[in-house]
Amino acid sequence: MTAAVTHAKVSAQADALARGRDHWLQRAGAEQKSLPGGPAFVAALRERGREALAAKGLPSRRDDDWKYTDLASVAEVPWVRADGRQGAAVPASTLVDAAARGGPAAVFVNGVFEPALSHLAGLARGVRVLPLAAALAEAPALLETTLGRIARVDAHGLAALNAALFRDGAAVLLERGAVLDTPLSLVFVGVPLAAAAGSVAVRNVIVAAEGATGSVLEHHLSLAGAWMTSAVTEVSVAAGARVVHYAIEEESPRAFHVGSVEARVERDARFESHLVAVGGGVVRREARTALAGPGAECVVNGLYMPKVAQHIDCFTSIEHLVPHGTSQQLYKGVIGDDGRGVWTGRVLVAQDAQKTSAQQTNMNLLLSEKAHVDTRPQLEIYADDVKCSHGATVGRLDADALFYLRSRGLGDAAARSLLTYAFGAEIVDRIPLPSLRRQLEATLLAQTQLP
Repeated sequence: MTAAVTHAKVSAQADALARGRDHWLQRAGAEQKSLPGGPAFVAALRERGREALAAKGLPSRRDDDWKYTDLASVAEVPWVRADGRQGAAVPASTLVDAAARGGPAAVFVNGVFEPALSHLAGLARGVRVLPLAAALAEAPALLETTLGRIARVDAHGLAALNAALFRDGAAVLLERGAVLDTPLSLVFVGVPLAAAAGSVAVRNVIVAAEGATGSVLEHHLSLAGAWMTSAVTEVSVAAGARVVHYAIEEESPRAFHVGSVEARVERDARFESHLVAVGGGVVRREARTALAGPGAECVVNGLYMPKVAQHIDCFTSIEHLVPHGTSQQLYKGVIGDDGRGVWTGRVLVAQDAQKTSAQQTNMNLLLSEKAHVDTRPQLEIYADDVKCSHGATVGRLDADALFYLRSRGLGDAAARSLLTYAFGAEIVDRIPLPSLRRQLEATLLAQTQLP
C-alpha cells in the first residue's frame, strides 16, 4: 500500500469518526432534557459526559488502547435511541437461560426495566435491587459516592457517551453484612427497530457495604438486526466484602457492543470478574479494577471466541494502589474462521504498593489460516518489593495431541473440536456458579462444534 493510499485511508477514518462524534453530540443535546431526572449529581454526570465526548471524540486507532480496533464503520451508522420494546415481542426462548439459573432476575428490554418479565421477590434481608431511576429517587445518598465516581467518564469517547446518555439500568445495594445467597441475573435484551439502527445506553451500580457478599450476572442478548449496546457497571466493594461479577455477551452478528465493569476494592475485600464473549459483530469489553485498600484482591478471567467476521477486543486494567494487594488474571482467546481477537492487559503497581503479588496470562488458539489475534500484556511497576509476572502465547492445535486422539479412533474434526473445547474449558471451569457453568459448557460446545 502506497503512502498516498494509506494517508487517504487514515483521513477517511478520521472524517468518519468526526461525523460520528457530531452525531452523538447532537443526540446528547436533544435527548438529555428528556432523560429521567434525579439528583443534581446525575445531571452533572451527564454534562461531564457530553463535555468529555466533545473534547475527546470517538476512539481512533491512533489511541494506543484502541490500536487494533477501527470504529469508522460503526461511527457512520445513524444510531437512534430505542425506548423500551415499543410493542415488539420478546421470544420466550430468549429468556430461557435466565430462567434456568433460578433465583432473582431483573430484565431490561431496549434499556428499559420490564417488571412483567422480572422476578425480584424473596430477596434476602439487607438486599435491594431496583431500576436505577427508582434507586436515584429512593436512595440517592447510597449512589452518589459510586455513580460516575468509579468509572472514568473521560477514559475515552465511548465512556463519555454512556455518561451523557444512560437512561436506566440496575442498582444492586447490599447493606452491611448482607448476603445475596442466590446470584442475581441482570438480563439486557435488545430488540432492533424495524426501520432504523437502534441503540441503548445503560448504567449499573453495585454497592457492597462492609462485610457484604453477593454475585451478579450481567447477560447481554439481542435479536437479529443492527443494534448498539453501551453498558457501564460500577462496583464498590467495601472493607471485607466479597463480590463476584459475571458478564456474558452473545448479541447478534450485526450488533456493536461496548461494555465495561469497573470496580474499587477496599481493605481485605475481594472482587471477581468473569467474562465470556461470543456474540456481536464488533465488541469491546473492558474490566478495570483498582485495589485501594491493604489486603484487597481480585480475580479477572475471560474467554473470547470470535468467528466469522467478528471482532472482539478485550481490555483489562488492574491498579495496585496500596501494599499487600493480590491479583490473578487469565484471559483466553479461541479465534476461528476470519475472526479477530484483541487483548490488552495492563497491571500498574504504584510506588507505595509494596508486597504486591500480580499474575497476568493471556493464551490464544488460532483455528484457521485467516484467524488473527493481537495480544499485549503490560506491567508498569514503581515499587521494588513485589512478585509480578506476565506473559502471552499464540498458537495452533498441537499436532501430537491431534495424532494421539486420531490414533484412538476419533475423526479429524472430532479431535480438533475436543482439543478446542478443552482449551476454553479452563476458563469455564473457574466459574463458581454451577448453573452458569453448565450453560457456558453448552455454549462452548456449540462454538467448537463438538459432535
